[in-house]
Amino acid sequence: MKTLILSRGTDRERGFILFKLVLLSLIMTLLLGAKLFSQSSLIYLEGQAVGSYESLTNDLRPYSFHPQESMQKPSVGIDLIQRFGTRNRDFGYLSIQARLAYDENKDSRLEAQLYNAFIDLKTSAFDVWIGHNKPATGLSLNLDNHAQLLMDNTMSGLVFDRDWGMGLKFDRQDPNLSVSLTTGSGMSLYYDDSWLASARAGIGEYSRDGYSAGITLANGNVFKTMGYTIMHNKTAHKLLLGGVDYSRRIANLESRSEILAGSFHEYPAFTALSRLSWYPLAEDRLQIDVQAQLYEIKQAGTQNYSASVSYRILPDLTLRGSYNYQHPADSHVIALQLYYYKGITF
Repeated sequence: MKTLILSRGTDRERGFILFKLVLLSLIMTLLLGAKLFSQSSLIYLEGQAVGSYESLTNDLRPYSFHPQESMQKPSVGIDLIQRFGTRNRDFGYLSIQARLAYDENKDSRLEAQLYNAFIDLKTSAFDVWIGHNKPATGLSLNLDNHAQLLMDNTMSGLVFDRDWGMGLKFDRQDPNLSVSLTTGSGMSLYYDDSWLASARAGIGEYSRDGYSAGITLANGNVFKTMGYTIMHNKTAHKLLLGGVDYSRRIANLESRSEILAGSFHEYPAFTALSRLSWYPLAEDRLQIDVQAQLYEIKQAGTQNYSASVSYRILPDLTLRGSYNYQHPADSHVIALQLYYYKGITF
């Protein structure tokens, strides 16, 4: 039986427990220090009803893509952003996003999810974050896809949507640079001789300039994960990736694309995505997307072709629908989502 007493167990178990204790202690210390300089708080209430129909099994499913993907399940939760500083200076912010999701494969039918859990500290030259955040890898670094029905490259098995560790961001002027060193375990806080070093250099800030372009390098010994599930008998594999990404918006048209290629588990691997979005209504209330996503990992290739429609019924309530065709599985999936997200300042 495993124990939390550091004097027992194998060296690897003791090292992993110590790693967890050090990381969590550092996070708690920063969080307590942040409260001393708290400035303002913003809480978002989040909830979604989501389901899909899949042609191969002829099933109605209580998720949109895969039962192990963390976000694509019916859930309720909160998203906290706590800014801190003084009247004359902004020191940074704390981000905590937690949910309780329905999971039909668990005995309790419930899954507790921690999506964001990091603190971002600002200096005059750079930002530094520690906790559970986006590693500095390609398009996913700046693409918030967590509530969307469209797949992205973080679902390919080669890129992590979130990972545990720390990172730096230099973004005072072009070119900008982001680097990170993380555990290579994705959503789960797990460590077993694993690591991921990532860097992205780019020009443009999409939210500010309407465009962004970058190059990415990533190297490490990482786990193959899906949501909170660590696959391949929790064995870490060597990963080496390089790639480019580009995002641009002109009027009511938006395009995003990315290619990452290299090796995983000593096999050639790649993932690529191209998405075109159209916003025909004022205030972007209606969004229409078409997308192609291709990836190959360990000599198994997959092609996903998707289309989606998103309509904001109310400022805090959005209805989404999507269609996805997967080759070579010859699978057709139709998904629907009702998404609620309301902010409260205090």
